Amino acid sequence: MNRNPLLTKIVNVLFHPLLSPLYVMAIFYFCVIIIRYLIPPDKMLLIASFVLITAVIIPLICKLLFKKMKIYKQFIEQKIHIDSFLSIFMATIYFAIYKSFTNIGVSEILSKFFILNSLMLLCLSLASLFTKVDFHSIAIGEMLGLYIRLLHIGSTYNYWVFLILLLVAGIVGWARIKTNEDFAFKYHLGIIIGGLFFFFLYV
Repeated sequence: MNRNPLLTKIVNVLFHPLLSPLYVMAIFYFCVIIIRYLIPPDKMLLIASFVLITAVIIPLICKLLFKKMKIYKQFIEQKIHIDSFLSIFMATIYFAIYKSFTNIGVSEILSKFFILNSLMLLCLSLASLFTKVDFHSIAIGEMLGLYIRLLHIGSTYNYWVFLILLLVAGIVGWARIKTNEDFAFKYHLGIIIGGLFFFFLYV
């Protein structure tokens, strides 16, 4: 039984998968030195605002509206896999962000995250047809795998961020398990899948 409902809810909201693009952009801007030379602060602010609107606010509004529609109840009653549908929707948004970044000349170092996330979500949409996927663990794993890759290729040397990400992974795992959202094995599996995916494909 969860004895800290408020704390676990706060953790789940703060590290919701929808917010991961913003955290990744912050990591890139403050930890990858070359990004500061390629993208001026004012342009980075515009890019971050664009990502906030397209990858966070719009999907959140669409999800809330979708839950108010009758079709949502029909999906639940007929046991249609909504997570699979939402994954495809988010994959489309991330692909659109990638194309927009490519068109305006945003560094591939940053835009690569969105195309890889789009590919990951397409894979997860298929997995969601057969099992319950924990997107929190996948998102945390992606950030860990990406940062380990950045350390590996010498794009950053800040190991404190890596330790912070490990701490976040532990805190989120605690919150997920406390709220009975996931078993420990599934959470760790999600971390490993997200981490390996980004570590090997972010080249």
